[in-house]
Amino acid sequence: MSSDATQKISGFLVVRKAGMDKDPEGRAFYSTQPSCLGALCYGGIDRMPWFDLDEEFYAGTLPERVALLRKSLELSNDDLTGIRLCRDGPTAHALLEFDERARLVNEIVCLRSAKLAAIKGTVESDVSAVRWDGFDLVSLGNWSLIREGLFRSPSSFPGWEKVLNESGLLPSPASADEYLLLYEAAARSGHVEELPGSLYGFDVIEVGRLVS
Repeated sequence: MSSDATQKISGFLVVRKAGMDKDPEGRAFYSTQPSCLGALCYGGIDRMPWFDLDEEFYAGTLPERVALLRKSLELSNDDLTGIRLCRDGPTAHALLEFDERARLVNEIVCLRSAKLAAIKGTVESDVSAVRWDGFDLVSLGNWSLIREGLFRSPSSFPGWEKVLNESGLLPSPASADEYLLLYEAAARSGHVEELPGSLYGFDVIEVGRLVS
């Protein structure tokens, strides 16, 4: 755990809490079941980011102040990474807390990687403490290969449940290349989704959770 309030990050996401990334209606390609294997649940960036905010927006029920913050979020992420990052903690909290249900099922995470820094820049985190939980392997513009790989087809990744840490993430970037080869083999066999092209390729993104 790090408590350095001046560390550099690329921004914040509001995502579903681990074990709660499910949508009973299966909207937006999200599963009706959470991304868990027994007690091990996926804790990366692809946990239905901004899902409840977007649902309220399209339903026309967002408070005006929150709708304006959402519009700013859209305008400030005009790249093809597919990752809409909020650049400051107070705004992220406002986007989390716009209604009671959102507070119960979601949490704020912050992200950092060299590639994200090159694409989106960095900011100094304005939070008191961050717990860095591990590393997610992501095809930018597409999805997390951990969520759509091991947590969808565990038999294609033998032994990797024990490689991941308690947060369902890679403990270090060192194993990302080996995992990627397994994902590509599983995709060729039709066991996981084949990856579309990506302008930015793959990235290993460190994921941190805000702690009090």
